[in-house]
Amino acid sequence: MEQTNPELEISCPSCNHNFHITEDANSGTRPCPNCAAPVAILATKPIVMNLSGSTSVTSASTLMEHISKAAGLEKLEGFNFRTFFSEVFRKHGADEIEEYFTFGSSTTTPPLQDVLAAWPTPWAFFRIFIISLLATIGFYWAFQRFENPLLIPGWIFVGCFGIPIATMILFLEANVLRNVSLYRILALAMLGGLLSIIISLFLYETTRLETGLGAMSAGLVEEAAKLLAVIFITINWAKRFPWILNGMVFGAAVGTGFSAFESAGYVFVSLFDNDADSVMTLRGFFSPFTHTIWTAATAGALWRIKGATPFSWNMLSDLKFLRIFLFVSVLHAL
Repeated sequence: MEQTNPELEISCPSCNHNFHITEDANSGTRPCPNCAAPVAILATKPIVMNLSGSTSVTSASTLMEHISKAAGLEKLEGFNFRTFFSEVFRKHGADEIEEYFTFGSSTTTPPLQDVLAAWPTPWAFFRIFIISLLATIGFYWAFQRFENPLLIPGWIFVGCFGIPIATMILFLEANVLRNVSLYRILALAMLGGLLSIIISLFLYETTRLETGLGAMSAGLVEEAAKLLAVIFITINWAKRFPWILNGMVFGAAVGTGFSAFESAGYVFVSLFDNDADSVMTLRGFFSPFTHTIWTAATAGALWRIKGATPFSWNMLSDLKFLRIFLFVSVLHAL
């Protein structure tokens, strides 16, 4: 009997039509058989993504597989931490760094056929992280040495914004489509962060969930607020930014703004209790693993359903989205 090649299911971002290609198909674009819109083929046999990073099965990779399965995600293959972060410690000149962020406009976004289907190798985020960390330590040392209260706002600003922004840049670098500009994501972080905080306050006030659930109510309230902020601001961006990676970048930006503003508020209030040091340290340490990643996950789940189609509220009832949203909300609540 003749053996056929395994097939991959591809979803068209324009009409959500699913079709199949052989697993060893070449990367590039091909027309959707339903609407003829160009569909990027970013996953092929040589570049299959896998969270395990090796052929051996480890407890960590097994846990990741269980989490992915519970969240309704496909198994990712071919991922390797060493390769992913291979550029972090390589020397990058000033000109390279300046040119690196020149993307996202109509003239600097690469065509789909030129998009690399391999895993990205981000590195700029780490430089921003180091600069932010050194600046935070510098402000803190200067305040302790000179006891000048004028240094406190600088310490709060750099300490609360630097690390979340570095995490946001990691998501921006991982967007291999390179169709979202740094200007757009920074603006989204500022406006989306503010809007999500305001929505959160309205939800706390109207739902009274905090009365029954206490601090755990933040899981539902704040994740819903951040997602709504993403929707309200990017509602007209569907055709230009239809990819799941785009949704993740937008979610990361709003989550970053929320994280930074919230942390700054907590640190400011803790100044009156002489507990600002521990609050800054704790929130700085956890910031790369909380709001930015959580909102990136929920927005990516929404984009997984939405694609290039206009947003509709019934998309939020789709099980593919709900599983991710509830999973993230529980993590936040815990």
